[in-house]
Amino acid sequence: MSFTSHLLKGIVVFIMTSSQSVFSQGIATLNFEQDKSVVNYGLSFGANQGNATFGEIGLFRESPFSERWLWESTCAYGAGFEFAIGNRAIYGVKATARLNWNYLEFGTSLIHYFEPKMNQSMAIRPEIGAQVKRVVFTYGYNFQSQQEGFPELNKHVFSLRYRLDLRSTMQRIRMELNKGL
Repeated sequence: MSFTSHLLKGIVVFIMTSSQSVFSQGIATLNFEQDKSVVNYGLSFGANQGNATFGEIGLFRESPFSERWLWESTCAYGAGFEFAIGNRAIYGVKATARLNWNYLEFGTSLIHYFEPKMNQSMAIRPEIGAQVKRVVFTYGYNFQSQQEGFPELNKHVFSLRYRLDLRSTMQRIRMELNKGL
């Protein structure tokens, strides 16, 4: 098996195990609602689909955006890494900024795609989508600086991401450890 298929299997297993009720000894009944005035940090895992399939992994920082809006809103920025899943080794380093308003997600990414010792291309990808809890589904369009040599790069991109909030995960671990003491 290739490196990317091993990586994707590891990501899927990690997501499945982290979202299950690992702390089933009464912790599931506790309320882990976060203080919305506190900054959150986390990991993001996902897949992008268009003409080709790409996986992605990244880090993000999220904070409250405005208390004046009718619904809760947050602003996040982060950095990540995209990689092609297929025969051709294409990688992308990206910086993202996102605004989440209730269930709506708006964002933009600046991505530098490259092949080892070969082609390079920059892309700007505005995105719009929906977020339900930790799962985000977006549609984006890649505006690329170079099209030749990169037919696998997606113009139209559908993305599915899972965001693992490290703050609430650490709270759960601390509470489990304190129960054992």
